[in-house]
Amino acid sequence: MTASRIRLGFLTHANGPADTRETYRGLLRLFRAADELGYHTGWISQHHFQDDYGRVPSPLPFLAAAAAQTSRIRLGTAVVIAPLEDPVRLAEDAAVVDEISEGRLELGLGNGGFGPETERVFAAFGIDPAHRRERGSQVLARTLRALRGEPLGDRPDGPVLQPPVPGLADRVWWSSANPRGGAEAGAQGAGLLLARRAIGVSGPTDLDQLRVVEPYVEQPAVGPVVPPRIAVSRGLFATKDPAASDEEFRRIVHHYLEGPLRNGEFPPGLVFDDYLARSNFFHGHPEQVAEQLNRDRILPYATELIVQVHYGATVAESLRNLELIATEVAPLLAPPVRSPVHSPAGAGAGAGGEVRR
Repeated sequence: MTASRIRLGFLTHANGPADTRETYRGLLRLFRAADELGYHTGWISQHHFQDDYGRVPSPLPFLAAAAAQTSRIRLGTAVVIAPLEDPVRLAEDAAVVDEISEGRLELGLGNGGFGPETERVFAAFGIDPAHRRERGSQVLARTLRALRGEPLGDRPDGPVLQPPVPGLADRVWWSSANPRGGAEAGAQGAGLLLARRAIGVSGPTDLDQLRVVEPYVEQPAVGPVVPPRIAVSRGLFATKDPAASDEEFRRIVHHYLEGPLRNGEFPPGLVFDDYLARSNFFHGHPEQVAEQLNRDRILPYATELIVQVHYGATVAESLRNLELIATEVAPLLAPPVRSPVHSPAGAGAGAGGEVRR
């Protein structure tokens, strides 16, 4: 991959055929290919009780398998649903994967989505979704304490995490779509994960996400000075022949739209272009895709661009897309704006760090 001005990752929501083993084999092919293409990170989402869209309920074991088949690419969860997790067990599982991967894990956490599907998942776990934010905040804080090697439990001589992975605390991310969550991520010294599209708004996603970025970069951290890490996800479909691939692209988008329409996130009866704008997918020749991305209001703040390529696409289509993005889109991206680092209350801000691997 030609050196880009921003760290480049990819994300799969792990959709695939009913044959789970076939789906997982295809997903591992994506991680191997991305590793060979020079992607900095590969991310996988967590979904529960899905038989088509979101086939991986336990992303950490999957990433352990991906670690065994790759050598350089960093391996991320985007995201583990924090309110459903025990923070100590989560830290233990993450520590094992980080050791297996030789320090390549990126641990992304969040509170999960909204709507009837999410309520069904929370009910199955016996968790009241009304308390998700409070529980999620507690899990984030306790997971970070465990990863930093602090005593667990209420006693100062309590046990500490084994195996010890203190560096993983600097690779924890928090996903949020609201200013409160952005401020919390900044205060905890976590990276900020921004979704591909804003939920519940009809306006531009990037404009809405600025509301999250601003409190994140301005929030004083409670711990050591850390550079802000902002990873933004976007749906990209690059092609050398946009006209010829239009039918393929429309099939992919229509497959994706089934979920938001079923859950009531999108209103029925809109024309395709309106749904496309709300979905925040970028399509076209590599130069057109790069031009669209360079107009994105979030990209100048981002230290990482995470491209989503595997909704209704086949593995072969996703592989072609990954290659075009790495070789022809990424080199055309504008450099990020260096933002002030998070600093402890009362401390001055410094310059941001290098974002490339």
